[in-house]
Amino acid sequence: MADERPNGRRDERLIDLFLRGYKDRAGSSYHLVERPDRVERRRPAIDCIAVSERGGDLAIEHTLVEPFEGQKADDPPFLAVFERLHHAPELVVPNVLIDILVPVGAIPKGSDWEQIGQRVLEWFRGIRLEIPLGRSDHEISALEFKLRVHIEAMEIPDSPGVLVVGRLWPNDKPFSDVLRRALAAKLPKLVATPAKDHILLVEDASMVMGLTAVSLEIDAARPCFEELARVDSVWLAHTPLWDSEKIVWFFHVWPDGVRERFKVQEG
Repeated sequence: MADERPNGRRDERLIDLFLRGYKDRAGSSYHLVERPDRVERRRPAIDCIAVSERGGDLAIEHTLVEPFEGQKADDPPFLAVFERLHHAPELVVPNVLIDILVPVGAIPKGSDWEQIGQRVLEWFRGIRLEIPLGRSDHEISALEFKLRVHIEAMEIPDSPGVLVVGRLWPNDKPFSDVLRRALAAKLPKLVATPAKDHILLVEDASMVMGLTAVSLEIDAARPCFEELARVDSVWLAHTPLWDSEKIVWFFHVWPDGVRERFKVQEG
């Protein structure tokens, strides 16, 4: 049965939050009925079995993407400067997903983070309607140092628009390698679990993965992982603000790119 303790295991708490907001394509909600990895000791077991109001069952497996070297030092300036974009709903562009990706270590030491963040906000407000669909690189003006960001924009029809910010994975540790290690560890036990639907929930606690990049990398990995054919969807959980603000964003990232997304506040 579901663990109602507020201080339960992190992966269990995250899955509980996901189930609060998740609905399948028929609009059905799900509730947790079993945590197999708590009771199974003879072989690897997944994190969650949930059942819908219509009786369909769902298997969920969680994986946390590895942090990169230097993340703890880069988190404070990155979040202070760029996280404010998430808190400015007037900046979204209707029917468009805009994913801003910032190089790790982009903010120099000793900088005034508040001043830089305000200039970044003003810069984006001025160019947001001119961003082309697809991939593009931009230099943020009005700064005392050179700051270039990569933007990936795609259409998501009939939506109010989505604006997210992440970091570019360091060149010496390709994201494709990190993702494939996670798939190799998690997919076999996920698809071996009897259930109507199977979901892989990828947690990004460092905001270092672009949504479209995740989708493209999973597509690229398909020839190496036949188990992906039996996975119904992959969701990305953004958790940098979970501890401080009790907020988690969930994004459907595969297959067919970014579609559904929702926000859940813990507590």
